Amino acid sequence: MVGVSSLGLGVVAVALLVSNQDRIRMRHEESACNRGDIKTCLQLAENYASGTNVKANPQQAEKLVAQATQLLSIQCRSGSATSCFQLGEVELKKKGGDNQTRALAAFEGGCKKGLSKSCSRAAALTLGPARRAALLSKACELGDNRVCVDVSTKLLASGKIKQAIDLLESACEHEHGWACFEVSSIFLGQRGAAVDLKRSVALAAKGIKPLRRACESALSGANTEDPMHPCEMLAELLDQGRGAPRAIDQAYNLWTAACEAGSETSCATLRPKIEGSVDAYLAACDKGDIAACLTAGDLEKFGVGTERSAIRASRVYDKAVQLAREGCKTKDAAACKTLARMYARGLGIGMDPKAATKAFKRAESILAERCNSQTPSRHQACQDLATMLKEGIALPVNVEPPAAEERCCETWTSDSKHERCHPQPSSSHRRNHQ
Repeated sequence: MVGVSSLGLGVVAVALLVSNQDRIRMRHEESACNRGDIKTCLQLAENYASGTNVKANPQQAEKLVAQATQLLSIQCRSGSATSCFQLGEVELKKKGGDNQTRALAAFEGGCKKGLSKSCSRAAALTLGPARRAALLSKACELGDNRVCVDVSTKLLASGKIKQAIDLLESACEHEHGWACFEVSSIFLGQRGAAVDLKRSVALAAKGIKPLRRACESALSGANTEDPMHPCEMLAELLDQGRGAPRAIDQAYNLWTAACEAGSETSCATLRPKIEGSVDAYLAACDKGDIAACLTAGDLEKFGVGTERSAIRASRVYDKAVQLAREGCKTKDAAACKTLARMYARGLGIGMDPKAATKAFKRAESILAERCNSQTPSRHQACQDLATMLKEGIALPVNVEPPAAEERCCETWTSDSKHERCHPQPSSSHRRNHQ
């Protein structure tokens, strides 16, 4: 009996000690709240509301929330964007009344003071589409890359090319390399935009430095969110010579690093370069295959599967230029398209935007004429035209442009839209060079 009684007293003593410690902690926390510690006020409010370590007291919880709200309002009006954001979050948790209206006002205040996530939260609460778009654009401008991607993707998908371009150019001006890459690609004739090579190159040039910084961060392990994407974008620009002197050796190294880090896109890009036989490509080049000439030239210059040689690469590129010019003169649309891309990239020939555009338009004209003809080959011509319009004047990029087939269908009529408006995929090395 004595042992049991002692045990019972011990349990009571421990409970009293814990209870006393909780009371002491609560007094300290209430004192901190009264001194303006907003985080502590809100934590205390949660404890009183849920009865955690204290007797539940909804009235006291509301009082503490009101106290935190007042402090946050003062700080928000004094210029603290973070306080405006926190105030919005607190208002949203309140029940009844005009809490959403007050939350929206707080988030908009944080947005005006330069906090991107506050713009995003305000946009989520805004009913007006114009106001929502303005808030999301502001969030993008302030550095919320995820918002930029989402908004520009939706705009492009809905055919609002000009709005998407404006948004991406704004993000590019604020040194978001991915935005420079995307808008540069649009001006290569993708997504139905007019070709503007000079503008494309200028925008790509602005993206080189931020993409390089982001890629270096990714390679060091600092960037864990879609880490290799900046490296892949940078590799594509360097491979094309868009915005910077062409450096296919650097591009190859970046794709290799990204592939080793687990990027399937980079591995797929490298595969034809690594697996292809230089001799086989050279043999096909001698038979007049322009794409094979270009691939062989890349392998020679990369030093992949052969000794690196800029001189041999230059000779092979020259052969490709000769074949493309001859083919384009004889109304070979694929040759014209390849010649356009060689002029656009400065590959085996000096960069010449006007000549690139002229060759591309000639390819488009040849295919359009065949598409509108009554010959058995017209359906294939329409498919080729749709593919060319989708890819634009430069090499295809990772983002799949929408509505290329629709544009083809709307522009050239025939008796079989379905057959001609769904282009077939091409092989790897032809996708890279044709």
